[in-house]
Amino acid sequence: MIFPAISAQTAGILIVLQTLMMFWTAFGRRKYQQSFGAGGEQKLEKRMRAHGNLAENASLFLIVLALLEMGGASSTTVLYLAAAFVAVRISHAIGVGVLPPGANPFRIIGTLGTGIVNLISGGLLIKTYGVLLLGPL
Repeated sequence: MIFPAISAQTAGILIVLQTLMMFWTAFGRRKYQQSFGAGGEQKLEKRMRAHGNLAENASLFLIVLALLEMGGASSTTVLYLAAAFVAVRISHAIGVGVLPPGANPFRIIGTLGTGIVNLISGGLLIKTYGVLLLGPL
C-alpha cells in the first residue's frame, strides 16, 4: 500500500486553514465578549459558520481522498480533486465569513464547488470499489 502523500499534504493545508479560522473565531468571541454562541452578533456568527462549515466538510473529504489515493486512483486526479477542494473551501470561507450576508460569487462557488468535488470523489470511489461488491458497473 502506498502512503497517501497528496492526501497528507491536503490534510496539512486544511488543518492550518481550520486552525486559523478557529483563532479568527476565538478573537471574534473576545472582541464581542461572547464565550458561547454568537449573542446576536452577526459578524461573530459569520466567523463561526465559516469555521464550522469547513469542519463539517473537510474530514469526510480527506477520508475519501485518501481512499482514492491508496486505492490506486491517478495521482493527477487526486491532485486536481485536492486542489479544487482547497480552493473552493477558501472561496466559501471568504463568501461566508468576510463578505456581507447573502449570496455572493465566493459563497456560491464555495458551495457548488464543494458539492461537485464531493460528488466526483464519491462517484469515483463507488465506481472503483463497487466492482468488488457488485461486480462490474
